[in-house]
Amino acid sequence: MQFTAQYSGAMRLQPTDVGYVLLSLALRQQGNASQADEVLQRGASISANLAEAEKRAEALLARK
Repeated sequence: MQFTAQYSGAMRLQPTDVGYVLLSLALRQQGNASQADEVLQRGASISANLAEAEKRAEALLARK
């Protein structure tokens, strides 16, 4: 839940496609699939390449 709050706050301040993907993944892990889908749609609406944003998000998570 901590990551969800952090990602939500960051998206209010500076929305990015990668940020929306990360928030979507966090929501999905918490069992909020419908909310995760909505967030991912927001990311898609501002992304030039959502598939690339998803790859970048996965790379960021892999570094933890």
